[in-house]
Amino acid sequence: MLIKTFTSRETFYRFLKDRIGIFVKEAEERSFEGVFHCIYIRFGGDPQPLFLSARKNCLSVFSREDRFALCGSESSIRKFCSDLTDYPETKALAREILENLIKFRRQSFQIRYNRKVLPLGLKTALMGILNVTPDSFSDGGLYTEPESSLKRAVEMVEEGADIIDIGGESTRPGSERISSEEELRRVLPVLKLIRKELPDIWISVDTYKSDVARACLEEGADMINDVSGGTWDGEMHRLIAERGCPYVINHVKGTPATWKTDPPVYDDVIEEIKEWLSRQISRLKDIGLKDGDNLIVDPGIGFGKLPEHNIEIINR
Repeated sequence: MLIKTFTSRETFYRFLKDRIGIFVKEAEERSFEGVFHCIYIRFGGDPQPLFLSARKNCLSVFSREDRFALCGSESSIRKFCSDLTDYPETKALAREILENLIKFRRQSFQIRYNRKVLPLGLKTALMGILNVTPDSFSDGGLYTEPESSLKRAVEMVEEGADIIDIGGESTRPGSERISSEEELRRVLPVLKLIRKELPDIWISVDTYKSDVARACLEEGADMINDVSGGTWDGEMHRLIAERGCPYVINHVKGTPATWKTDPPVYDDVIEEIKEWLSRQISRLKDIGLKDGDNLIVDPGIGFGKLPEHNIEIINR
């Protein structure tokens, strides 16, 4: 499901052409003044309830096969969903549309953990990256000693960082994997020093290993930033569901070892990222995660993406 608003008819027409397959002239003939929201869905059931409820509530419907774009004001969409609940086959769809509409309207968010609250949305939170590795692409080897890492962390906080993200294993293309023991040897001394010196700062640990994440959370880390989104260690999601800590789910395709030799291919990079992230979030909830507000999604710029994919992610 996708919810969009449009500031120009041209953009709206292009959206209908790309998603539904309706060309500009046909869309112009069938569109109406005052498009406020457009909800795009894939629905494989009987479409009659959609058409009947839309007609009753003055929504425009553009469709082809199992693809539908429903366009109108928010109040009309809410009434449309209310009517959909009269049909057993569309009750779940009505609930999903309303839930997503509520999420779409949210302007501010909070992540909570370890008796700390970080507000998001009203301002942008800055994450300072601290790589305690010899081979990271940007600052490898600069902060391998705990004292130099602490000094850099303090500098970043003074420069406005709200979160310090500690990484103990490089994931640049072609980099080699290291053991959990080596990663903890690099990360834990730095984590302990920063936690002691900066007790109120949010500390994130960049790791895809559940045992590393567990050890770091026990030493006072507040967030896990997982470049694999839980796909490189099957126990990571269980740990996050158990702890309920803030968790960055990063989209990835392939591995650092294959990015140079086997370039990624996408039919639609945004669609694939959305579907992939949705699966990971559903798995977390199925495992037992109760508070979805601590989930943060990352489209994974550079992680199994070519330059043109990165540009498309930024644009869209």
